[in-house]
Amino acid sequence: FHWSNYPFRMKPSHLFPFHVFFEWGRIFEKFLPVEDGICDYWLPSGLWIYKDEDDLSEIEKRLKGLEFTFAIFDSSAAHNVHQTPSALSRFYLLLLDLLEKNVSWGAVVKSKSGGIDSLLALPNGHDIARRFRSLMEANRVFFLKSRLSPATAAALTDVSVCFGLNSAGIVAGVHGHKALHWDCSGWLKHPFYNDPGQKFIFKTLDDLENAIIRASEGDSSIGDFSKWRQPFNHFDDFNADKRVGAFVQDIMDMSLKTDKARDILDFAAKRYIERNGISVV
Repeated sequence: FHWSNYPFRMKPSHLFPFHVFFEWGRIFEKFLPVEDGICDYWLPSGLWIYKDEDDLSEIEKRLKGLEFTFAIFDSSAAHNVHQTPSALSRFYLLLLDLLEKNVSWGAVVKSKSGGIDSLLALPNGHDIARRFRSLMEANRVFFLKSRLSPATAAALTDVSVCFGLNSAGIVAGVHGHKALHWDCSGWLKHPFYNDPGQKFIFKTLDDLENAIIRASEGDSSIGDFSKWRQPFNHFDDFNADKRVGAFVQDIMDMSLKTDKARDILDFAAKRYIERNGISVV
């Protein structure tokens, strides 16, 4: 499960040689140098990310009393990577503007870096935190624990809004929820852009804002990820842990019969391929 989302082809220094590479779905082979022979086996596993069983009924009750709600997914941001703190700050400021202008709207925030205090390090961070606290006092914004699944946050709201081409939003989409992504890095060669009908990835904040407004007005096509669910989740279920667990069990069982690593690997891979009815890459 090497990383979650590949919006661009990784440099060789970031893709180490593995005997087996388990991928969510076949779409990842468009980003990875499969033809270079780095890995012996590329095996689709699907996802294993479930909705949590935490009791969030009180938050759910509050959100149901609002006209329109969205989940907010941020992501890593630093000056030496493709997503900057300045861009993340602008993302939050846009969403705050929308929440403050529309008093019947609400949101849940699932921040990758933690709670509301983690926002203080951003440009305009103190203003962002102050405005969020005001909305929290009005029971219109709720910060979720960072450990919770994206599927949990998405299920609470009408649509998810994502900073960057965001794997949390893709998980939400695979679970059947609507999600919007602001492609702040401009990954224009991503397969998403080859789909003229897609309405979930947006190049500018203005486009993202318009999409949120259209979703609030009832446009059900906004954020629809149904066409891409299978390419990102090969088996269209959430049993990757069981599949890979069976593979590991085959490795251990075979290792009791021989100490030849190649035979052990080939046996387990063959069993995995046959058991799951997949083609070899």
